[in-house]
Amino acid sequence: MRVTKDVLTKSLPLIVFIFLMLASAYFDSAAVAQTSAAARPATLAQIKRVELEKLERGKRVQLQIEEIDDRRIELVNEYRSQLKHNAGLEQYNNLLRQTIESQREHVASLQQQIDSVRNLDREIVPLMVNMLDALENFVALDVPFLSEERAERIAGLRELLRDGNFTNSEKYRRILEAYQIENDY
Repeated sequence: MRVTKDVLTKSLPLIVFIFLMLASAYFDSAAVAQTSAAARPATLAQIKRVELEKLERGKRVQLQIEEIDDRRIELVNEYRSQLKHNAGLEQYNNLLRQTIESQREHVASLQQQIDSVRNLDREIVPLMVNMLDALENFVALDVPFLSEERAERIAGLRELLRDGNFTNSEKYRRILEAYQIENDY
Protein backbone atom coordinates (compact mmCIF):
# COMPACT_ATOMS: atom_id res chain seq x y z
CA MET A 1 0.00 0.00 0.00
CA ARG A 2 1.40 3.39 -1.01
CA VAL A 3 1.32 6.15 1.57
CA THR A 4 0.76 9.53 -0.01
CA LYS A 5 2.58 12.61 1.14
CA ASP A 6 -0.70 14.23 2.22
CA VAL A 7 -1.69 11.27 4.44
CA LEU A 8 1.78 11.21 5.97
CA THR A 9 1.69 14.97 6.60
CA LYS A 10 -1.72 14.81 8.26
CA SER A 11 -0.82 11.86 10.49
CA LEU A 12 2.60 13.20 11.52
CA PRO A 13 1.35 14.87 14.75
CA LEU A 14 -0.41 11.65 15.79
CA ILE A 15 2.72 9.58 15.15
CA VAL A 16 4.85 12.01 17.15
CA PHE A 17 2.32 11.96 19.98
CA ILE A 18 2.24 8.15 20.13
CA PHE A 19 6.03 7.99 20.04
CA LEU A 20 6.36 10.50 22.86
CA MET A 21 3.72 8.71 24.96
CA LEU A 22 5.47 5.36 24.51
CA ALA A 23 8.84 6.90 25.36
CA SER A 24 7.32 8.56 28.40
CA ALA A 25 5.71 5.32 29.53
CA TYR A 26 8.97 3.42 29.08
CA PHE A 27 11.02 5.92 31.05
CA ASP A 28 8.33 6.20 33.71
CA SER A 29 8.16 2.43 34.19
CA ALA A 30 11.94 2.30 34.41
CA ALA A 31 11.88 5.07 37.01
CA VAL A 32 9.14 3.28 38.95
CA ALA A 33 11.09 0.02 38.81
CA GLN A 34 14.16 1.77 40.19
CA THR A 35 12.09 3.49 42.83
CA SER A 36 10.39 0.22 43.72
CA ALA A 37 13.68 -1.55 44.04
CA ALA A 38 15.09 1.17 46.26
CA ALA A 39 12.01 1.64 48.36
CA ARG A 40 9.85 -1.47 48.32
CA PRO A 41 6.95 -0.20 50.25
CA ALA A 42 5.33 2.05 47.64
CA THR A 43 2.44 3.93 48.92
CA LEU A 44 -0.71 4.87 47.12
CA ALA A 45 0.23 8.56 47.38
CA GLN A 46 3.52 7.96 45.63
CA ILE A 47 1.84 6.05 42.81
CA LYS A 48 -0.75 8.79 42.49
CA ARG A 49 1.98 11.44 42.38
CA VAL A 50 3.87 9.54 39.67
CA GLU A 51 0.70 9.15 37.61
CA LEU A 52 -0.07 12.86 37.95
CA GLU A 53 3.44 13.68 36.77
CA LYS A 54 2.89 11.39 33.78
CA LEU A 55 -0.34 13.18 32.98
CA GLU A 56 1.37 16.57 33.31
CA ARG A 57 4.14 15.46 30.94
CA GLY A 58 1.51 14.13 28.55
CA LYS A 59 -0.24 17.53 28.60
CA ARG A 60 3.02 19.31 27.85
CA VAL A 61 3.80 16.88 25.04
CA GLN A 62 0.28 17.31 23.65
CA LEU A 63 0.67 21.11 23.72
CA GLN A 64 3.98 20.80 21.88
CA ILE A 65 2.34 18.56 19.29
CA GLU A 66 -0.50 21.04 18.84
CA GLU A 67 1.99 23.90 18.44
CA ILE A 68 3.92 21.90 15.84
CA ASP A 69 0.70 21.04 14.03
CA ASP A 70 -0.45 24.69 14.09
CA ARG A 71 2.92 25.76 12.65
CA ARG A 72 2.64 23.02 10.00
CA ILE A 73 -0.81 24.30 9.01
CA GLU A 74 0.53 27.87 8.80
CA LEU A 75 3.40 26.72 6.59
CA VAL A 76 1.07 24.71 4.33
CA ASN A 77 -1.22 27.73 3.95
CA GLU A 78 1.73 29.98 3.24
CA TYR A 79 3.04 27.47 0.68
CA ARG A 80 -0.33 27.34 -1.07
CA SER A 81 -0.51 31.12 -1.07
CA GLN A 82 2.95 31.30 -2.63
CA LEU A 83 1.92 28.75 -5.27
CA LYS A 84 -1.05 30.93 -6.22
CA HIS A 85 1.17 34.00 -6.26
CA ASN A 86 3.72 32.21 -8.47
CA ALA A 87 0.98 31.04 -10.84
CA GLY A 88 -0.19 34.65 -11.17
CA LEU A 89 3.35 35.81 -11.85
CA GLU A 90 3.76 33.09 -14.49
CA GLN A 91 0.60 34.29 -16.25
CA TYR A 92 1.80 37.87 -16.03
CA ASN A 93 5.23 36.93 -17.41
CA ASN A 94 3.65 34.98 -20.27
CA LEU A 95 1.50 37.98 -21.13
CA LEU A 96 4.55 40.25 -21.04
CA ARG A 97 6.44 37.82 -23.30
CA GLN A 98 3.58 37.93 -25.78
CA THR A 99 3.44 41.73 -25.57
CA ILE A 100 7.18 42.00 -26.14
CA GLU A 101 6.98 39.64 -29.11
CA SER A 102 4.12 41.70 -30.54
CA GLN A 103 6.15 44.88 -30.06
CA ARG A 104 9.16 43.28 -31.78
CA GLU A 105 6.95 42.37 -34.74
CA HIS A 106 5.60 45.93 -34.78
CA VAL A 107 9.15 47.35 -34.71
CA ALA A 108 10.12 45.05 -37.60
CA SER A 109 7.05 46.21 -39.53
CA LEU A 110 7.91 49.86 -38.88
CA GLN A 111 11.50 49.27 -39.98
CA GLN A 112 10.23 47.68 -43.18
CA GLN A 113 7.95 50.67 -43.74
CA ILE A 114 10.85 53.07 -43.17
CA ASP A 115 12.91 51.15 -45.70
CA SER A 116 10.07 51.31 -48.22
CA VAL A 117 9.70 55.07 -47.63
CA ARG A 118 13.37 55.49 -48.55
CA ASN A 119 12.65 53.66 -51.79
CA LEU A 120 9.49 55.70 -52.27
CA ASP A 121 11.49 58.93 -52.11
CA ARG A 122 13.61 57.69 -55.02
CA GLU A 123 10.53 56.70 -56.98
CA ILE A 124 8.36 59.75 -56.30
CA VAL A 125 10.62 62.27 -58.04
CA PRO A 126 10.35 60.56 -61.47
CA LEU A 127 6.60 60.19 -60.85
CA MET A 128 6.25 63.93 -60.21
CA VAL A 129 8.24 64.76 -63.36
CA ASN A 130 5.98 62.43 -65.38
CA MET A 131 2.87 63.97 -63.81
CA LEU A 132 4.08 67.46 -64.67
CA ASP A 133 4.87 66.40 -68.25
CA ALA A 134 1.38 64.88 -68.59
CA LEU A 135 -0.19 68.06 -67.21
CA GLU A 136 1.78 70.19 -69.67
CA ASN A 137 0.67 67.94 -72.57
CA PHE A 138 -2.93 68.18 -71.40
CA VAL A 139 -2.81 71.98 -71.27
CA ALA A 140 -1.16 72.12 -74.71
CA LEU A 141 -3.83 69.85 -76.24
CA ASP A 142 -6.76 71.45 -74.39
CA VAL A 143 -8.92 74.28 -75.60
CA PRO A 144 -6.94 77.51 -75.38
CA PHE A 145 -8.38 78.88 -72.17
CA LEU A 146 -6.27 81.02 -69.81
CA SER A 147 -3.21 79.73 -71.62
CA GLU A 148 -0.73 82.14 -70.02
CA GLU A 149 -1.91 81.45 -66.45
CA ARG A 150 -1.82 77.70 -66.99
CA ALA A 151 1.65 77.85 -68.60
CA GLU A 152 2.94 79.97 -65.70
CA ARG A 153 1.56 77.49 -63.22
CA ILE A 154 3.39 74.62 -64.94
CA ALA A 155 6.63 76.66 -65.17
CA GLY A 156 6.34 77.48 -61.46
CA LEU A 157 5.92 73.78 -60.68
CA ARG A 158 9.04 72.94 -62.73
CA GLU A 159 10.97 75.55 -60.70
CA LEU A 160 9.56 74.03 -57.51
CA LEU A 161 10.83 70.57 -58.49
CA ARG A 162 14.39 71.93 -58.73
CA ASP A 163 14.14 73.88 -55.44
CA GLY A 164 15.76 72.02 -52.52
CA ASN A 165 13.97 74.09 -49.86
CA PHE A 166 10.76 72.09 -50.25
CA THR A 167 10.12 68.49 -49.30
CA ASN A 168 8.95 65.97 -51.83
CA SER A 169 5.60 65.79 -50.07
CA GLU A 170 5.09 69.56 -50.52
CA LYS A 171 6.08 69.37 -54.17
CA TYR A 172 3.67 66.46 -54.71
CA ARG A 173 0.86 68.33 -52.93
CA ARG A 174 1.29 71.36 -55.18
CA ILE A 175 1.28 69.21 -58.34
CA LEU A 176 -1.96 67.58 -57.18
CA GLU A 177 -3.34 71.05 -56.52
CA ALA A 178 -2.55 72.00 -60.13
CA TYR A 179 -4.33 68.85 -61.32
CA GLN A 180 -7.36 69.81 -59.23
CA ILE A 181 -7.41 73.30 -60.75
CA GLU A 182 -7.25 71.81 -64.25
CA ASN A 183 -9.99 69.39 -63.34
CA ASP A 184 -12.18 72.31 -62.18
CA TYR A 185 -11.72 74.02 -65.61
